Amino acid sequence: MPTTKKIDLKKEFPQYYKPSKKDPQIIEIPEMTFFMIDGKGNPSTSQLYKDAIQTLYNVSYTLKMKIVKKSNPNRDYVVPPLEGLWYMDDMTKWSLENKDDWLWTMMIRIPDHVKKNEIEKAMILTKELKNPPLLSNVRIEKYQ
Repeated sequence: MPTTKKIDLKKEFPQYYKPSKKDPQIIEIPEMTFFMIDGKGNPSTSQLYKDAIQTLYNVSYTLKMKIVKKSNPNRDYVVPPLEGLWYMDDMTKWSLENKDDWLWTMMIRIPDHVKKNEIEKAMILTKELKNPPLLSNVRIEKYQ
């Protein structure tokens, strides 16, 4: 039985996921589609943060395992890593001591070959199977 090779975006695009430590560069990241959840609070102590991460992984793995891989194993992929945007309304107040006031957007990339209707099915199926706490907060958005 022939084995299929999974699409691994970290290996396909090392410049985005594993940049050089010796030669830092500014790079242009193209537009990509993500599952995203916004929140506020210290990532070490916030239940909202923990629920956001759980929800993002639930929907991402449902999409991969129950929709894409099941319909066509040749389109299987490695779920991309968790990514985050960290900010404050007033960035002059940004500090590591001020984590309770941090705003964040946590996100997991959706591979380009995944179709819109597959994403929609994954959202519905995630609700039926797991119903994670912040599923209604998930948005699908392009980000550059």
